[in-house]
Amino acid sequence: MGESVRIRLGVVGLGESWERRHKQALLRMTDKFEVRALYDEVAHRTRMQAAELECDAVDGFTCLIERDDVDAVYLLGTSWCGVEPIRAACRVRKPIFLARPFGPTTPYADEVITALKSSGVRFMAEFPWRFYPATIRLMELLASGLGSPQLGFCSHHVMLSGKADSPVPRHDSEASDVILHMADWLRFVFS
Repeated sequence: MGESVRIRLGVVGLGESWERRHKQALLRMTDKFEVRALYDEVAHRTRMQAAELECDAVDGFTCLIERDDVDAVYLLGTSWCGVEPIRAACRVRKPIFLARPFGPTTPYADEVITALKSSGVRFMAEFPWRFYPATIRLMELLASGLGSPQLGFCSHHVMLSGKADSPVPRHDSEASDVILHMADWLRFVFS
């Protein structure tokens, strides 16, 4: 049997979700992924994490994305750089994993979609609800005796201000993201 090919990753953004979820996941899958380079807007954090993972710390996301030893780009968190890392990855035709919400109300969504379509780059947005402990347990129960789900109910609650009779208006993409994640979760569980 031949040795499996590891995907060499360049990671952009090392915030809370990196420490809490993504770093541990990548470290558990070293047979599939190898972190080659890191970039974060906080240079000290980049250097500390690179030393821990024994990979390169780079000074900019463009340098990281254009490296010959990076096969795919792993984008975490929201930062000042906005859509630019996605554009850079599209220019050099490298696959992108976006580990943050992406939906119709995401800032620059139209630009991202245009860049992805014109480049043909493979793109995947994270759907974390699939891997919540409750979802994993539900899938185990369904597989071990509950049988296929017959009906699903989902609701999205809007917080009301104590001083107002109407819902608090939302100006961010959170409500749209919840609906997108809910639809993906239902498809995941019911398929």
